[in-house]
Amino acid sequence: MSSELESLKQCITEFEAKNVKLEAENAELRKENTEIFYLRNKLSVSDAEIAELKHRNTEFLRVNKKYNERRDAKVNKLEQKNKELETRLAIVEQASLPVKEQSYNDNPSNDSTSNFNSVAEYHEKPLVDVETDNSFPEEKEMDNFFLEAHKKIISSEIKQLELRTGQPNSGNLT
Repeated sequence: MSSELESLKQCITEFEAKNVKLEAENAELRKENTEIFYLRNKLSVSDAEIAELKHRNTEFLRVNKKYNERRDAKVNKLEQKNKELETRLAIVEQASLPVKEQSYNDNPSNDSTSNFNSVAEYHEKPLVDVETDNSFPEEKEMDNFFLEAHKKIISSEIKQLELRTGQPNSGNLT
């Protein structure tokens, strides 16, 4: 019996040692399990943040696309208006070219009033057909500016002609 008792005590001691080992392993596994739980929570929060960022990015791209479309439309409109204004400017410049190109010294004549009258008759014609009803206010303003600039050019050319010929303006221009 005593050997049996000794054998049981030895088994109990071995089981207790195994139990301590298993409890240590169990504690380690619980610790790892807690870490895994923490990491899963952190991952789910990160996934939610990523989803939110993707949503915000998609929304930003949508708004940016609309902005770019509006900007492109505005740029196209401004380019079109710029072309129209360049065309108008070219017409006004072209209309004023013949007067600038006339050389009053090339045709010396005693009848300088004929030159003056031809310049005056030329400028009585309208330079540009302006449709005031269909124009924008900015376009009307631009047309008025070009018209005033043209009138100043003509006035200065008439004064130069008068100085060259020595005859004052005897006719009225309207």
